[in-house]
Amino acid sequence: DGDGTFADDQDTPVGGEVTASGGTYTWTSLDFGDYFVEETAAPTGYDLPSATVQGPFTIDADNAGGLTHTVVFSDPRKTTTLVVEKVDASDSQIKLDGAVFELWRESGDAAGLQRSGDDMDILAGSCTTGEPADPFAGTGQCAIGGLGFGTYYWYELSAPTGYELPADRDSDGIVIDASNAGTELPVTVFADPRILTTIEVVKRDQDDTEIL
Repeated sequence: DGDGTFADDQDTPVGGEVTASGGTYTWTSLDFGDYFVEETAAPTGYDLPSATVQGPFTIDADNAGGLTHTVVFSDPRKTTTLVVEKVDASDSQIKLDGAVFELWRESGDAAGLQRSGDDMDILAGSCTTGEPADPFAGTGQCAIGGLGFGTYYWYELSAPTGYELPADRDSDGIVIDASNAGTELPVTVFADPRILTTIEVVKRDQDDTEIL
């Protein structure tokens, strides 16, 4: 509106809202004037940038005709939180605190979790199920957040007291991409078998302790 400051309730929209195709949108046949570009909605899997408006860009007699300005917006990816849960293999309703997990992000071409070698994956973090801090106390769960796009694997490093590690200590790959970033993904569940115990009884003669 001529004051050099963007105001969406006072300035005049040019063509209304448009959606970039292939990352680009071009406005053509623009008259002389000062223009602003505002990003109103980010693509799936992305957040709006901290500065959603750029400008003003001036078109006048000196630069009219052809392409006068290229405006670039860089959107940050949404981050994601993954949750793992530890349960009793004999009774999945029993949630187990005290299991230590690592989360690894796939870095090489090899499929599956690679914790060593040339194609070693990247350790994204570790957590312990049922840590005292809310909301995980007594739930048998723990979480790691702030995760970017990639394929992730949970690995059980140590079992809770009274339990053994499962035969398969790593999860299937969990893919985070633009289609699901920032959403609540399914909880990964590990079931640990109980450590079994032996009880022995010995029968002796009360008078001479002879084994009977």
